[in-house]
Amino acid sequence: MKLKGFTGNNFIHYCKYCILVFIFLLGGNCANRTITKKKSSVLPSPNIAVSAVSGIDSLISFYFDWQFERRKIGLLPEMDARFSGRFRLPDRFYIKGTWKAGSEIEKINGYSIIGKEYRFDAKEKLWKQTTGSSLPNPLEKLKLVLSFGKFRFFKFDGIDGIECYVFKFKPNVYFLDPTETTHPTGLLWIDKKRKLPVMVKVITETKEINWSMKLSHFNSIANINVPFKPYKVKIFDIASKKNDISTIIKRLTFLGYNKPAINKSADNDIIFSIRSGSVSDSMLKAVFEKGEIFLYLGVWPKDPIVRLKSSPELLHNKYGKNSQLFFERGDVTKPIIST
Repeated sequence: MKLKGFTGNNFIHYCKYCILVFIFLLGGNCANRTITKKKSSVLPSPNIAVSAVSGIDSLISFYFDWQFERRKIGLLPEMDARFSGRFRLPDRFYIKGTWKAGSEIEKINGYSIIGKEYRFDAKEKLWKQTTGSSLPNPLEKLKLVLSFGKFRFFKFDGIDGIECYVFKFKPNVYFLDPTETTHPTGLLWIDKKRKLPVMVKVITETKEINWSMKLSHFNSIANINVPFKPYKVKIFDIASKKNDISTIIKRLTFLGYNKPAINKSADNDIIFSIRSGSVSDSMLKAVFEKGEIFLYLGVWPKDPIVRLKSSPELLHNKYGKNSQLFFERGDVTKPIIST
């Protein structure tokens, strides 16, 4: 069969051209199939939220910004509270802010240290121990709000540049709405990287209740102390050594003490004025020692010591891969595990 206009070599070149065009088109289709992928429909598990909430107890410390308000509901008065502070687990915290209930306004500025409360006396400019338990405990209230659980994934979001999972949950806010008339919704933001809660919020459609707490600066302080009477320490011939002064200040603030006042004497010495409840605080004395300080944060073991001593694997599995078993020195020797 003879095709008009195509003979000999011309026909062969035409066939080659057709084959190349066909291959190009086929390759283009394959490329499109490779690029186009179905997005995963698997949503983050509620277990992420459960694990993050339980992980709060494993923290050393955190800072908090906490506020809640309630409009007048029936016989319940209006309430508005705004606090900030820091918490050292399990039982030390500092809180400052205002609490308004009805027409009454209370200014709060206090410490709670192992069940004992201390408030600042503005007239005498001293911290004094008070009787009873009146300071609002942020950790207790946070756990109470989250206690019902029943988390379900809501969306992805970000807070202060932190990528987060957001879960909805049923909040426990009976302390704000004992009549259960507001039908509140809880929202929990979890840091995707660290798997820790960074914000909890409770809202209602009618805006009768608003409760929120932001958590930040995880594990940035090792202790919290009441800034009692001034304790002055003089360090000789250090005024020109700015790095040494900076190191001492960093050690003090990390251990929970307020930034010390610094005075320079005529002979190149520095006097640090630190407010501490105990001049004999061994940790405070160690701050001024030259050289490196190895600080271990620990917990009391809950397992038989014999098992922990004979099984490093058990120790590491239950308390962390870098944990070590120590014993205190003194009249009473107690086991302690560094974490």
